[in-house]
Amino acid sequence: MVRHYIRKTERCMYPDGYILKAVKKVVAEKQKVCDVSKATSIPKRSILRYVKNFLAAGIQDEAEATTSIGGYQKPRKVFSSEQESNLSSYVIRASDIYHGITTTDMRRLAYQYATQEKCIVPLSWSVKKEAGRDWLSGFMRRHQDLSIRKPQATSLSRATSFNKHNVDSFFDNVEVIRSRGIPPSRWFNADDFTDVPSLGLLVHKNNMGFYAPIHGAKCPFNGASRLLILMFSNSLFGLIKVSFCKLKIRGI
Repeated sequence: MVRHYIRKTERCMYPDGYILKAVKKVVAEKQKVCDVSKATSIPKRSILRYVKNFLAAGIQDEAEATTSIGGYQKPRKVFSSEQESNLSSYVIRASDIYHGITTTDMRRLAYQYATQEKCIVPLSWSVKKEAGRDWLSGFMRRHQDLSIRKPQATSLSRATSFNKHNVDSFFDNVEVIRSRGIPPSRWFNADDFTDVPSLGLLVHKNNMGFYAPIHGAKCPFNGASRLLILMFSNSLFGLIKVSFCKLKIRGI
């Protein structure tokens, strides 16, 4: 089956519960199959098959009709509509608290959720311990409130350091310098730059605008965690002091 199949007919495209209502007219209301077929535009042989499946399942009430009694089946469908809705809500909640979920993590999450719910999964899921790309493509197509984007990573230290206390301390230092009569040409601001790892493509809520999830891990490099620290200082007049560069290696 192709990934983006375009349906060519409208056969068996009935609303939810439409077939069950037709079957109950025959079983409960004792109407003729021919009359029900003309009223519902469902073929007579199809109604007879649906009635047979209905009686074989022993369904006595519409609320008990948990299984489909007719129409085109979806044998490769892994999750129910409710389970997929739970996955979508989980991703939206994660994006709201700036915790990005990559496409790979989304596929692994789907496999873990299917295992927890004891769903029947394809063999490739069990081998790779993750859902397939076709499933992710179909999931995103069914849930238009989600989208895949490449975000701008935000350092955890910068996100937590920008608070009211630190900002007030900065302006207090500015007032101290101004009170001493130091000209702006001698005001120097030192800052450092750190390398924040790239997060790749993330699944998050659609129409969210600028999206920058917080990431606090360091970039892995050759099995060791390395951090490159760059220090610069410049004045308000554009004077730049000698820069400082240090490559920090774990264990050194």
